[in-house]
Amino acid sequence: MHIGYYIHSHGKGHLQRAQEIAKHFKSDVTFLGSNLLNSDAANKFNILDLPVDKVECVPDIAINQNCETLSFHYAPYGAKNYQQRMLKLAEWVDNTQPTMVVVDVSAEITQYFRLLGIPVISMLQHGDRNDSAHRSGYDAAYKLLAPYPKVLESASKPVWVREKTIYVPGFSRYSGRILSKWQARKKLGISASQKVVLVLKGKGGDKHCLASISEAAKTTPEWLWYIVGPIQTNSHELPKNISIEGWQQDTFVYLKAADVAIASAGHNTTMEIAQAQIPFLCIPEERPFNEQKVKAKLLEKMGLCINKDCFPQSNDARNLLEKLLKIDTSKWQNIVSADGAEKAANAIESEARFVVAL
Repeated sequence: MHIGYYIHSHGKGHLQRAQEIAKHFKSDVTFLGSNLLNSDAANKFNILDLPVDKVECVPDIAINQNCETLSFHYAPYGAKNYQQRMLKLAEWVDNTQPTMVVVDVSAEITQYFRLLGIPVISMLQHGDRNDSAHRSGYDAAYKLLAPYPKVLESASKPVWVREKTIYVPGFSRYSGRILSKWQARKKLGISASQKVVLVLKGKGGDKHCLASISEAAKTTPEWLWYIVGPIQTNSHELPKNISIEGWQQDTFVYLKAADVAIASAGHNTTMEIAQAQIPFLCIPEERPFNEQKVKAKLLEKMGLCINKDCFPQSNDARNLLEKLLKIDTSKWQNIVSADGAEKAANAIESEARFVVAL
């Protein structure tokens, strides 16, 4: 068997998820996508490098002012790079004859592989995705795969979509790793009695600005504030209880050392916090189809986080942090499992074997 794995180029989350799943495949696998040769995946997996698919590559012609259709979110006219992407995928199918392709994510690519006669397992995401293009993609998929358990599914998801979905426990790059809070704090030089809040700053959005964090830190001198991720600094003096750690490739030690995490509702970030089993102040970023807002509301309904539209005001910070400490973090066990990625890989290969046997 040979499995193709199409990876959306936006951000690093899709590639990270693909690697976590694909490392458990017993079958041959080829990653399909743009800029993959510049990633660490190039040393681990076969790669089909596709031309970049960027808006600036689309011809500035009148017909492209509205090129969305009921079936497609994005299908520009006269875009040579887009044509080359599709041609390379068709050539790869002709040469490889894959058993199945996983698509994470694209309604258009899912439908394209279906037209080429290849069964597709399409990755499911949270959000308001009942538009016709998403429905067309879901319909074209042989199966759907949710990288989260059924308890985290939205009640608004159509029954027919849920019926063709394979649900697996949540997982992250930290699944299976063990580190005690004491060990983590020893690594970072933090005392056992110190209260620690971790602010995880991603590469998109501005809801975790340094000015807001500084004001909150000033009113909570008993808390140590760690900021991990890219953030704009300025010349004014910061409170002594703030530590700016910058971009960290591995954030696990910070998660395990923290009493509370403040972050967006990005899927991988959420699963990493779940793996650490710590209280979560969730501040969802603006994303297409309200992906993060929907996930944040579901998590709050399950008692796994406190959901806020913006960073807490300085006069609310102390009460909010104390409220977070009362969250029952054992409930995270209902969301993630150490073998979640392996179960996803096994489910994909099981479906591929079934297709071969037909």
